[in-house]
Amino acid sequence: MANALQTSVVLYALLAGIAQDPPTPTGAGDPVAPLATIAWEATERPPMRGIIDALRRTRLDGLSTRIKLDFDADGKVVDAVLLESTGNQNLDAAILKWARDVKLKPGSPGGPGVLPMTLLRPR
Repeated sequence: MANALQTSVVLYALLAGIAQDPPTPTGAGDPVAPLATIAWEATERPPMRGIIDALRRTRLDGLSTRIKLDFDADGKVVDAVLLESTGNQNLDAAILKWARDVKLKPGSPGGPGVLPMTLLRPR
C-alpha cells in the first residue's frame, strides 16, 4: 500500500530453561541472559493505528526504538518500558500503549524480552 506505514517489527523474548549458552558478563559483571527469537507470527498483533497516526503528526521520516516487555505464562504483557525514546512524547505513548496489547499465542513461554521496532514513513 502506497500510503500505509511500513513496519518491521521483530520480537525477542527470554526463553527460561531453553538457553544453551551461559549468561555473558557485561561491563561491571552483570550477567545478561541470551535472548531467543520468537517469530512475529507467534504473536497476536494489536492494530497499529495509534502509532501510525502519531508518526504522521511528527516530521520524522522514520525511527528506531526498543521496548522491554515482560510476559506472563499466558502470554500477556505485564510490564512495558521504552528503552529508547523516539524524542516525541505522543509517539512514545502510542508505542507503549500498542506494546502493552501485544500477546503471545498460547504455548509461548513468558518472561522478559526486548522488542526492537523500526517504523518508516513511505515516500
